[in-house]
Amino acid sequence: KQPAAPRSRPAKAAPKPSSPASDALKAWWPAASGGFSLVYAGQPKGEQAIALLFSSAPGEGALNQSVKVYDQHGALVSGSWEAAANPRLAVFRGLKPGRYTVVVEAGLADSQGQSLGQDLHGPVYVI
Repeated sequence: KQPAAPRSRPAKAAPKPSSPASDALKAWWPAASGGFSLVYAGQPKGEQAIALLFSSAPGEGALNQSVKVYDQHGALVSGSWEAAANPRLAVFRGLKPGRYTVVVEAGLADSQGQSLGQDLHGPVYVI
């Protein structure tokens, strides 16, 4: 009786790219530390837009200087941040469905002058 030929192991499959749902559900901002911080980034219900919720109201005009939105090709998206009824919430409207990268600079400060203290960036999906 001949010994059985060694079985070859199947090639390991390449990792699947993360789906929009799993990518979008990972918080890319740190947990609030008691100072000025980003609390949430995502799509507001019923709008093709990006919403950022902060722990306190961002300083007047600070968002358009310190927060950039890039499309899936890495191009800067033109537009501006608007304050919502809740002064802690900022909205970037007029977007088409897709994956966007939001970049928040460390120098973004609230109305009291307290800054984030670190650069933040991550994906937001608009559907």
